[in-house]
Amino acid sequence: MAPQRHPRFSDQELRVMVEEILRVEPQLFGSQVQHTSIARKAELWQRIVDRVHAVGQHPRNREDLRKRWNDLRGKVRSMVSRHNIAVQKTGGGPPPTPPEFTSWEQDVLNILHPQGLAGVSGGMDSGPERQHTSQEGPEVSIPPPEQAHTEDSSSVDSEPDD
Repeated sequence: MAPQRHPRFSDQELRVMVEEILRVEPQLFGSQVQHTSIARKAELWQRIVDRVHAVGQHPRNREDLRKRWNDLRGKVRSMVSRHNIAVQKTGGGPPPTPPEFTSWEQDVLNILHPQGLAGVSGGMDSGPERQHTSQEGPEVSIPPPEQAHTEDSSSVDSEPDD
């Protein structure tokens, strides 16, 4: 007999889960992850599980929440990626409407860095076999018209002296 599937997460469970993960994200996934012990991470996950249990009707464990978090991140990345592809396909026409995110999807999007979603614009990929630069040319600075001439501006407007 196949194991039973867990019921879907409710909107309230998802909202609480995302809020709690965002609160401790640096320790679980971000800048402080290397300085956080395994025991501390387990404690943080248990705190998140307890808060989700408080609003939900179905028992969830740490693995359920971790999987759902990864699924949410993938879903948000996919939505942004599809939008970015559609924008490039417009051929100069009006851009497509951006995707509509729920409040918790917007929170997930806020934590995903733009570089993680779309790469670094104008950057250079420097690998041993290829180098790639931005499609845009080098930045050129054009001085305003009044500063364009290096000669005395009166000699340009006046007639030559004979």
